[in-house]
Amino acid sequence: MILLLTSLLLLLSFTLHLIWWRKKMPIQTTKILLCVFFGMLILSITIYCSVHTSWIALSFSEIMRFILLYSSCAFVYIILYSAIEQQSPTLAILHYIDSRGIHGCDGKSLVHYLSTLEEVKQRLFRMEQGEWIILMQGNWCLTKKGRYIAYLFECAAVFFRLGKGG
Repeated sequence: MILLLTSLLLLLSFTLHLIWWRKKMPIQTTKILLCVFFGMLILSITIYCSVHTSWIALSFSEIMRFILLYSSCAFVYIILYSAIEQQSPTLAILHYIDSRGIHGCDGKSLVHYLSTLEEVKQRLFRMEQGEWIILMQGNWCLTKKGRYIAYLFECAAVFFRLGKGG
């Protein structure tokens, strides 16, 4: 029953996500996806508690398992969506170097290529819109929020014993 209810709610959330994106693509996609998926979770629990029919009688532990399963699946989808939303800069670098043949490319041409990529421009724009970075006197700088995000990533890297850069 938990698996069925989770699947149905994920399907509803995904459908709402698709409808929203068809009408207008939001600037802060991750924040909106969090609102859509967890708004649907809160709405469903609220409806369940107010209607609570005998044909879907769930114990407190079953409700908690439902919340955990749904939350896990929603987070996985949101993370995967942000990963496939646009081409990864890392993949763009590898593709460009590979396209230059056996001798590779020089640093200047690689930097120039990256500065022309729409994906990189969009990523910078979204980070600026999310107030993670700011352009000051021709230099990109981290905002207070950006430093906090960078700190979280550094803590995660230490926790997972990752080297610099992932």
